[in-house]
Amino acid sequence: MSRNLFIFRNRLLWHVLFWVFVYLFYVITYGEYQDNYRGELITNLLLLPLRMLGVYSLIYYLLPQFLLKKRYFAFFGLCAIHALVYGWLIWSSIYFIEIAPSTTQPLLDLGQLLTTILVNYIIATMAVIIKLFKTWYIDQSKKQQLLNEKHQAELNFLKTQIHPHFLFNTLNNLYSLTLIKSDEAPNVVIKLSQLLNYTLYDCNVDYVNFNKEMEFIENYMSLQKIRHNADIVSIKLDIDANNLNQNIAPLLLLPIIENCFKHGVDKSEDEAYINVRIKSYETHLDFYAENSIPEADKNKVHNDGIGISNIKKRLELLYKNAYKLEIKKENLTFKLSLKLYWNPIIR
Repeated sequence: MSRNLFIFRNRLLWHVLFWVFVYLFYVITYGEYQDNYRGELITNLLLLPLRMLGVYSLIYYLLPQFLLKKRYFAFFGLCAIHALVYGWLIWSSIYFIEIAPSTTQPLLDLGQLLTTILVNYIIATMAVIIKLFKTWYIDQSKKQQLLNEKHQAELNFLKTQIHPHFLFNTLNNLYSLTLIKSDEAPNVVIKLSQLLNYTLYDCNVDYVNFNKEMEFIENYMSLQKIRHNADIVSIKLDIDANNLNQNIAPLLLLPIIENCFKHGVDKSEDEAYINVRIKSYETHLDFYAENSIPEADKNKVHNDGIGISNIKKRLELLYKNAYKLEIKKENLTFKLSLKLYWNPIIR
């Protein structure tokens, strides 16, 4: 319960403080009313075990056994009986301690009994409220913990889908270069090493520095430029990073860029292009990706691939309502725009 409110820690201490408060409350209240503090110190000390018995029997038996199990009729019926017994014990104790030795007032006084119940059941009511709040808070904390664990498990699963997919595509790039014995192969190995270092060691958190993520995307796009013929494929990347101190979910944008190549350039037999623009602002990030669609896929109905499905799930898990995602297919062009707010409170 380390994450619970401070008031729920050191349980014994808080119980002691509660009863000290109750004891002093009645001593001061009745001591002032009767102008007999010494007598009230003794009387309320003798009454304290009865008050504790009444309160604990209510919150540790009647409450969990009936109210929390939604047995409302039985709970309120037993509470009425509990109140009568509790009030009678308190009143009869007060009677024999303070009243009987000095007066002939009868023990069976309905008015005094009802007054005693009303005055003393305030303690029980306070205890019930505290107990119900504690039960509710702990229950909510457990639900939130389970939800967080579920979200983390889903995020970890999505990341395991991203990493192999990215690695497979990049190794294909390197394989193509080695077949033609390109001089760019050593440079590709270095960039691949940097990319793998980032994906294996820097991405094991929910958020990474925006600057590192942009460096990763630049390296990835560089690898793609080496792989494709510049005379046939136009690859443009424009990053305008005005605020590099923000954080972003790692590999969040990569599936979009990968899809641009997978469903656009890699399937095209003619000229093709990819334009990616990333601009950061104080409050949000604007991401835009556009790629050409092969003539053969002109009339094909657009369906989200693994990459787009993953990014939608991750956006929902990590950013909830702090983003706007739009996807359009117009003739031979596929467009995706994403507005991502750094701080969800802004929304």
